[in-house]
Amino acid sequence: MPPDARISATGHTGNCLLCSKGICGVCITRCPVQAISKDGGHDKIACMNFVYGQASRDFAVLNGGEAKSGAGCGLCQTKVPCESRNPMRTAR
Repeated sequence: MPPDARISATGHTGNCLLCSKGICGVCITRCPVQAISKDGGHDKIACMNFVYGQASRDFAVLNGGEAKSGAGCGLCQTKVPCESRNPMRTAR
């Protein structure tokens, strides 16, 4: 089965409920370093510093992982309405 096309006529944030309709923002609350803002901004430096820094190692240990491997992240992309579907199709 072919995947559904994820298209938007308004750019890369066109399917984002927060950027398009001013609702949601779950990704903001999931970010451990507050690298995502309500205006759709993403502080890539803060994100990178977390992924490759001591905070990631501490977070991994706190959650049962190993300090040497760190935690990675991606929390802003999981357990959010847009994780596995286009939320604009069902949002009113």
